[in-house]
Amino acid sequence: MDSSDNPLVSVIMPSYNQGKYIEQSILSVLNQDYKNIEFIVVDGGSTDETVDILKRYSDRINYWVSEKDAGQSDALNKGFSISKGLIQTYLNSDDLLYATAVNDAVKALQDNPDVDVVYSNIHLIDDRGKVVDLCFPPKFRFKDYLFFGFPIPQQASFWRNEVYDAVGGFNTKNHICMDHEFYIKAAEKGFSFMHINRISAAFRLHKGSKTCSNNRRLLKDELNRIAQNSNSGVDRRLFNLYRVYYRLKYIPSRMLTKIRFYTKNYDQKGSRV
Repeated sequence: MDSSDNPLVSVIMPSYNQGKYIEQSILSVLNQDYKNIEFIVVDGGSTDETVDILKRYSDRINYWVSEKDAGQSDALNKGFSISKGLIQTYLNSDDLLYATAVNDAVKALQDNPDVDVVYSNIHLIDDRGKVVDLCFPPKFRFKDYLFFGFPIPQQASFWRNEVYDAVGGFNTKNHICMDHEFYIKAAEKGFSFMHINRISAAFRLHKGSKTCSNNRRLLKDELNRIAQNSNSGVDRRLFNLYRVYYRLKYIPSRMLTKIRFYTKNYDQKGSRV
């Protein structure tokens, strides 16, 4: 990374027919307290109000386009191919970055030159923006990541540009969990990961999100395929046993973290304190 105290950060936003949420997502990028941001929006030819919203903010977005693409991974690769940032991330057009997210990531990468990818905690919010859950990912360990599922919240992850270049971008044949595959490939190539213990972003759950009930089976199948095809050194015949082991290993600590969060932030009636 450049020795500058103010490295350029590229934020790519893939989009398709998220007119209900995209303005909030755009504003969450524009309102970052870190200002040296290159903001690129790649829309897949939306037919709702998305384009009108993009036009409204065109003077504050470095580059945007609305044209048919081959899916989210294709949109991401288009955006990153023209980006210039030394640090990169992407934000889906229904999710949110909290105001200090970029600044926290830049500081972590500058303070830890041996680290290539940083990630932090996130809120899960509903379609109205209400916090419904919390995700505290554990410290990154490759096999834990493979067998436990999703310890890295994509919304709160940032990486050096050489990570993207080495991985070769996002797999355009993967339309469900391209981020998961990207992180696995990065780990296989020897890049290092670090957790930042802050809540930096929000993942929105709604009927159109990729983790809604009608996509969960596809998601599970795709995760299994990626993990079993990775260079983990694990006998495929023992794959499911390893998954059970790692889930039993981490579920108690994750549950305890959530209990502490809700005890601190909510009263007995479930109201925020």
